[in-house]
Amino acid sequence: MVKEYHDEHKLFVGHFIMNQSSKNFGGTVDSKTLKQYRYVILGHGHNHEMSRDNWCQLGSIRYVDFGEDPKIPKKVGICLGYETNYPKWKFINLNSPYPMKNIIIGERNE
Repeated sequence: MVKEYHDEHKLFVGHFIMNQSSKNFGGTVDSKTLKQYRYVILGHGHNHEMSRDNWCQLGSIRYVDFGEDPKIPKKVGICLGYETNYPKWKFINLNSPYPMKNIIIGERNE
């Protein structure tokens, strides 16, 4: 795992949340600072999100919390030929991500 990667083909991969993310839990980067990249692929945020700009938040492969809806499938992303003018992107729903479980230790106050 790397914290940040970029290459000459205009691909940027990072582990943070954009300020413009719909689930901005402490976003630290503005999308304008990365507009020189053709594709910006991000981790850290738990929900899959595609922007109208050049970035995509992949989301986590398991349910953890942070406002995640278990009815919305988790995804993996695949891109073939991102360095060409005709890349092929595909986002595949995971059929069996780890379910989220609540564990309560001690007395429960309701």
